[in-house]
Amino acid sequence: MQGNLKEARLGPTEIPTGLTTAFTAPEPLRFMGMVLTNRTAGALTVTLYIVPAGATAVNANELLGTVNIPPNDLVVYSDLDIPLILLD
Repeated sequence: MQGNLKEARLGPTEIPTGLTTAFTAPEPLRFMGMVLTNRTAGALTVTLYIVPAGATAVNANELLGTVNIPPNDLVVYSDLDIPLILLD
């Protein structure tokens, strides 16, 4: 199954001020990387979860722990190669 995973490009998506869904995968995908950009004058913190359908964002679903993004800066994650095969 992992050899059949597709890539999807998304964004830009603004970082919300609360817990929300930024993307819903229509099928299993391979998570290759991301760029988190802060275009504000203040620091931002981001925590990324990969959550199966019907579940909630909890520590067990955490992909990326809390990351601090300085004002007017960015954080790059590349070559992650994480298969996202979520089963209900």
